[in-house]
Amino acid sequence: MFFHSLSILPAAQLRGTLVAPLARLAVLPRVALQWQRVPVSGLVQTSEEAEESGGVRLFTVKLQCRLRCPWARPAEPAALLLTTTGGRRLLLGLDRPPHPLLSLQLTAPATPGGESALTLTAEYKGPYPLLPVYDL
Repeated sequence: MFFHSLSILPAAQLRGTLVAPLARLAVLPRVALQWQRVPVSGLVQTSEEAEESGGVRLFTVKLQCRLRCPWARPAEPAALLLTTTGGRRLLLGLDRPPHPLLSLQLTAPATPGGESALTLTAEYKGPYPLLPVYDL
């Protein structure tokens, strides 16, 4: 799946989010969330896999994109909001038990070149897939 916009927010601000795992959707609280736009160059590419083990279903979502300029990744656990060109929004990462891991990594090649030398890679492992977002 490809997205044109990526925003980030401390996951702790999403504590009021309602999640319907069976319906695979997230409903954001009415409070104004302070999403920070990530300076993406081009499209954000994602892949999603699901595996079942011992009656528990776990999802692995990988995200990769190039950045237009240097960007400081947050120190605290984060959640990501991905937006399609049609306006559909998907949420990745929540601050709720069992506290799944969303790891962010910035890499730069040994020889900078092209439009952007920085690549952002995120990997999420947890009980929720990419969740369509709705507002209250």
